[in-house]
Amino acid sequence: MLVNARITNRELDICEEGTTMNIGTTGKQAIPLQDCSDARKADVLRSLRMVGADRYDLLLPETHSLPHLLAPDEQLLGAVYGKYTLDKGTHVSRGLMAITDRRILLVDKKPFFMLYNDISFDVVAGIAYGETGLGETVTLSTRMGDIRFRTFNPACASRFVQAVEDKLFNKEGEPS
Repeated sequence: MLVNARITNRELDICEEGTTMNIGTTGKQAIPLQDCSDARKADVLRSLRMVGADRYDLLLPETHSLPHLLAPDEQLLGAVYGKYTLDKGTHVSRGLMAITDRRILLVDKKPFFMLYNDISFDVVAGIAYGETGLGETVTLSTRMGDIRFRTFNPACASRFVQAVEDKLFNKEGEPS
């Protein structure tokens, strides 16, 4: 289902053979996940460790789905794990938001389906970071609304915020 020309919302049903099918509405085409080698999976896990993911984060189902969603030459710049809200609190779940050199991905993997959003840098209005008691809050503001993550991993959160700021604004302060 196309939400915006630059933000796509895809719900996928992942079969045991690794094939995927859309669910929700009839008449949609299957969206295949990219096949990736063990070396690519290891490279993505190494990148996640470098951006601050801890042992618990690496065990989550979103982590294992991420290599299949990234293009072979796409570089991971940051990630934040945690509980997130969309649409002013109407959708609350647990997931992963990752930034690459091309886009921002919101991944929410459940046992029988996956929800993920591709977010172009063109629709991102800004990012905010705040400490709230025991955890941190990262808010990505877009033209379509805010995505608010609550996380307990400050290393991932600060690296993600820095990567978004670097992609939105180059060194001279002009939008990229």
